[in-house]
Amino acid sequence: MTILKYISIIGAILLVFAFISFIIKFTSKRLTVLTSIIAIIILSIVSILIIYMNYTVNISAKINDSSRENKLRAERNRIRNNIIIRPGTVELISLHLGYSNRISAPMIRNRELGFYLDNIWFNWADGKLLTDEDLPNKDDYLNFLFYNYSLGELPRLPEASEERTREIEENFRKRINRRETVNDKFLNTLYDGYSSRTMIKNITNMSVLGYRTQLHGFIAKPLANANAEILAISQTNAEVKNYLSSLKSVSGYLWRAISKSSSRSYHSYGAAFDTLARNYGRKQTYWAWTRVNNKNWYAVPYEDRWHPPEEVIKIFEKHGFIWGGKWNNYDTIHFEYRPELIIYNRIKDDENAVYDLIERYGLY
Repeated sequence: MTILKYISIIGAILLVFAFISFIIKFTSKRLTVLTSIIAIIILSIVSILIIYMNYTVNISAKINDSSRENKLRAERNRIRNNIIIRPGTVELISLHLGYSNRISAPMIRNRELGFYLDNIWFNWADGKLLTDEDLPNKDDYLNFLFYNYSLGELPRLPEASEERTREIEENFRKRINRRETVNDKFLNTLYDGYSSRTMIKNITNMSVLGYRTQLHGFIAKPLANANAEILAISQTNAEVKNYLSSLKSVSGYLWRAISKSSSRSYHSYGAAFDTLARNYGRKQTYWAWTRVNNKNWYAVPYEDRWHPPEEVIKIFEKHGFIWGGKWNNYDTIHFEYRPELIIYNRIKDDENAVYDLIERYGLY
């Protein structure tokens, strides 16, 4: 029962008392006093019964609701305990959520998890995103990159040591000598970029932080939204304003492979850009340049690296762009459009969110 109902009952009782007092004043004393006493007793009992019944009903309803919720929770937990999360489930859900207007919800076809993009079926294939045609040569390909990307504080830097340096150098040698490559068919389809000739048809002039550059039309909307927020905050934030005025240009589309790799760069899809400053001072910007004179390049402190203000990075991430300054092989001038990677890192450790999505898409 609500407070308003209690007040109404009390008010009604007081009105009755006032009415009885009026009767006592203007009628026979003996009869009215006896009648009044009986009336008061009856009204009190009725009021108590009304309050008790309402209270009991409310408590009963709450108990029933609580019992129902407990049963639903127990049933949900029973179902979830029997769900085996297939490898690739969280990654493909993230891809669908990041490009929902292009990539279908993940599904299971011929016992293989995958999705449709422009009516082409892509298999998870242990993380390699391969078409049926490429599956027989699965060992020739590397995984499409899903990795831990920090959405909060900057990642903790490793400490410099001879052992760590040797390990990193060995991994670097393996990387440049390996023959496997990332299968570009997924990104080629997503960005319609099988060749520089088809790619250039999708490239358009855009404004990035106040500078004109060429990028893929596919990222125009999220980029425009990020730009608007950054330019707005620069009106009241001196650090952001100084950062924007320190830039000399922004470099976008460039048909090329990743340095020391045969895989295509996101620049070649028009989905990445570099923010170039007039003067970096003594700050480090790119791991490969630092590596030339510093064998412990991987442990260079953040304060010795050039990077955009934290507010700028957060706004770009909000709209699907990751920052290269958070990579182990850092590239502090670099941003690229990877909404699926940001979504993946938001949900991968949230068990409830993952199970809710698995149930939504029926990926049992």
